[in-house]
Amino acid sequence: MEKIVLKKIINHKNKHLIVCFFALAMLTAYSISGSFYIGEPRYLPLSDFEMNIPFMIESIWVYVMMYPFLTWSIFSYKDEGNFNHILYSFLIISSISLAIFQLFPVGYPREFFPLPHTRSPSVNLFYTIRLLDTPMNCFPSLHVSLCFLFSFGHWKESKVAFWVSILITLLISISTLTTKQHYIADIVGGLLLSVVTYICVTRFTKIA
Repeated sequence: MEKIVLKKIINHKNKHLIVCFFALAMLTAYSISGSFYIGEPRYLPLSDFEMNIPFMIESIWVYVMMYPFLTWSIFSYKDEGNFNHILYSFLIISSISLAIFQLFPVGYPREFFPLPHTRSPSVNLFYTIRLLDTPMNCFPSLHVSLCFLFSFGHWKESKVAFWVSILITLLISISTLTTKQHYIADIVGGLLLSVVTYICVTRFTKIA
């Protein structure tokens, strides 16, 4: 089967501009989708296991590690073909996720897990995250799908970086539960979306 040819979008000369453009576009679209929906918002039932997961305020620092982690991954890639495969996978994952957020919005019942009134750096950061990120846009978890995707990007370049990034991704995924930002189903959905997208893009396309 002949592979689909995809145009090279990003290279080492324009990566700063391209990354900033797509990051800004994604954050804007994500914010809008968290406030306006086409479908009827719904909440998933919390299992006993999920209810028993401790609400750990300090784990918000692990949760926000996604942003420096993705930045490190982006600027550590050396192979431009690999870089472009990740970019196309990112666009596909983001488009599918945003469509689901609009058509089948899933929210998380944060009112079950109120933040303390006493202030600390962790609590202040948590308040900021909750202010910027609405309780919606839960399924699938973009936190999980994007972290796994950018971890997969290290496989062809450095096995050490790959396993380190997988470990970081697992910690971030767990933090989505301890910060009460996501359901377990969101993590599973994000992981499956990332794996399927990455495999399809790398197997059935080539960069030219």
